[in-house]
Amino acid sequence: MSTKLADKLAELSTSTQKAKDAIEKTRQDTIEKIKALRDEAHADAQRRVADINAKLSSAKAETATAMDGLKAKLKADAETFKSKLEQQKHKIDAAHKEHYADRLEDEAVYAVDYAIVCVEDASAAVLDAIAARKSADEAAKY
Repeated sequence: MSTKLADKLAELSTSTQKAKDAIEKTRQDTIEKIKALRDEAHADAQRRVADINAKLSSAKAETATAMDGLKAKLKADAETFKSKLEQQKHKIDAAHKEHYADRLEDEAVYAVDYAIVCVEDASAAVLDAIAARKSADEAAKY
């Protein structure tokens, strides 16, 4: 059992015994004394209620402060998460753009290679045409 709980139970026991003793004593007292004891009991109860209310107010304030701190931490964590997410999105976007640029460069290289082949093929066709023309011109001479 916690010390705090044990202390409270001891306080309850003392308070109960005090009330029991006061009741026994009042059986012999006068009405004025009984009223004074009653007023004292009411005052004690009011002091305890005020003490409990103060503790509750303090606990509420501590809870509110803790909640404000928790909310601030959660907000900061969310901002950090958003920032990291944006960084990851940026990295992915940059990688995607890099891949896209590489693919287009590869396509351009293939297109240039095709153009070179076409030029070489055209050059061969021109040479074939020149050779055929010369051959036809020579054949026409005879």
